[in-house]
Amino acid sequence: MQLWDDFEFRKPADLAVWPADGYSLLLGLDQSGLLDVHHRASKHGRLTRAGVSAQPTLDALWTEYRDNLQAKLDPIYVATRWVKHQIMHRPFYDANRRTSFSWAATHFAAWDRALVIDTPEAVAYKTSVRNVPFSDVYKWFQKRVMAP
Repeated sequence: MQLWDDFEFRKPADLAVWPADGYSLLLGLDQSGLLDVHHRASKHGRLTRAGVSAQPTLDALWTEYRDNLQAKLDPIYVATRWVKHQIMHRPFYDANRRTSFSWAATHFAAWDRALVIDTPEAVAYKTSVRNVPFSDVYKWFQKRVMAP
């Protein structure tokens, strides 16, 4: 099942500075790690119901995410695909945006990187990201992922 839009992928010039073990760390996780992130993200803000609403959709998203990690694609590109498409395909009953950005932060932490945004910006962007072109979301992450 094809869930992703087309996006011209170009490896960033600085990909070599990302530690290679980030891929291994994330490939060592299963969906239980994501479900834990969802559980924690669900505790913030308004929530109608926590949990997985569409397991086949979550499985497809997770498989694509892992395939991208195994291909050693640009970590920002992989996280952008995850965020954009988790929000679009809504595998959870609620808190899909919160979970997607929380997972992105977890994703970047595997490479010892931080997603640096303030709360008002995060709330505004999470609300609009569904309608923002993929390439713009990618550029937004590029500007906000920082090494220590």
